[in-house]
Amino acid sequence: MLLVPSLNISERFLRTMRAEIFEGSDKLGEVSLNEKTFSTGSRGYYASAKLEIKGKRYQANFQLVEIGSKPAPK
Repeated sequence: MLLVPSLNISERFLRTMRAEIFEGSDKLGEVSLNEKTFSTGSRGYYASAKLEIKGKRYQANFQLVEIGSKPAPK
């Protein structure tokens, strides 16, 4: 399975993004990820979802963390 984010990254931080899940060329599903500031201070996107793929139900967690987004220590 392959997760393909549908996002053109720009200089501004976007509030949501859509991730599509593919197996080969077959689209199995999609999930909307929301902007999140994690407890470490890093920024990114997160979603938790229940998906049905090929008749089976799955619980999934998606996390994308922007590398270098954690604030510098004071």
